[in-house]
Amino acid sequence: MGERFDNPCEAKAKMIVIQSGAQDADKWLSYKVNHYQDYMQEFGEEPPKIIYVGIQTNADRNHGKVEAWYSDICLNK
Repeated sequence: MGERFDNPCEAKAKMIVIQSGAQDADKWLSYKVNHYQDYMQEFGEEPPKIIYVGIQTNADRNHGKVEAWYSDICLNK
């Protein structure tokens, strides 16, 4: 958790791991993140206006299967 990666498809985008592993499978989990703070840490400058937020679930690293459900995503300024 907390790992950060360059996005291989977009130079001005980063990927930040919020949850990893199966230890909390079958549970609803809640997270709060500070996108402004994350952007400042990654790029060292004020962020531009938000155009989109990507939420991703994958098993690329272990070539396995994954399932995720998302609900009630809220962005606040």
